[in-house]
Amino acid sequence: MRLIITQDSVKMINKLNSTYYTGNYEAVNNFLNTNIDFDILQAYLLGNDLQFYEEGKFRATIDKGCYKLSTADRMKLKKYARNNQENVRAFIQNIWLNSETFKITEADVKEISNEKIKLEANYGDFENIDGQLFPRALDVTIWADNTIKMNASFSRITVDVPLQFPFKIPSGYTLVK
Repeated sequence: MRLIITQDSVKMINKLNSTYYTGNYEAVNNFLNTNIDFDILQAYLLGNDLQFYEEGKFRATIDKGCYKLSTADRMKLKKYARNNQENVRAFIQNIWLNSETFKITEADVKEISNEKIKLEANYGDFENIDGQLFPRALDVTIWADNTIKMNASFSRITVDVPLQFPFKIPSGYTLVK
């Protein structure tokens, strides 16, 4: 599979079943009945914390030999989501940090308005590139109306180099709607 995500678009070629998709996050979210965007996908692909929680409060514990950080004030968030009439984007997040490297080894996030919708990621085989640790192995599961499981291994990782991908849709491939 080849996947390109940008702030406003998603492009995918699935070579296993000769299909492709080009469009925006609205179609992906309609398919999953969730609210995933570029920031969430980028954070989970790279093994980073969700951007909007950088200044949030976490509760710290030790779990599975790692430091576990969980979204604090879960009850306040749930109450806010229940009382807010608009489509609120509030999440409950857990992250597990390696006790030596402080890199995220596991993470999950749930939507408060529907806890059946969950994204979980596991990271491994870290490589030091220019003083930064990057996971070379990634397992992601998205539980929603349609469940998606993805296992990825990264063969090449480069930092601060502009990327150019060939993204040509082969003839005979079918558009996924």
